[in-house]
Amino acid sequence: MTAPHRYYKTRQWYELRRLQLANEPWCRICARLGRHTRATTVDHVRRHFGNAEAFFNGPLQSLCAVCHSSIKRAFELSGHRSACDVNGRPLSREHHWNRPRRGISNRPR
Repeated sequence: MTAPHRYYKTRQWYELRRLQLANEPWCRICARLGRHTRATTVDHVRRHFGNAEAFFNGPLQSLCAVCHSSIKRAFELSGHRSACDVNGRPLSREHHWNRPRRGISNRPR
């Protein structure tokens, strides 16, 4: 087992996970997309890179398995979320569609 993954087998992680899912039982990403999906995975909002302090004390979010393995993974690889709202606009502030355009007012398209 790699160093960062050893923390997932600790009693402290199981308790954090239980509390997170009790406090936020619905998938955060699905909720932003207007869906109501039960969360099954607790995700670190910021990558911990094996740092115990960041792993146990960093911000957490509840996600469904689909969002965790697809949308969250794509975000970690690309640097922005690939999900869209109900109108088809990207949710990520980092997406190039949501950046201010030079020489053009920031009016809605």
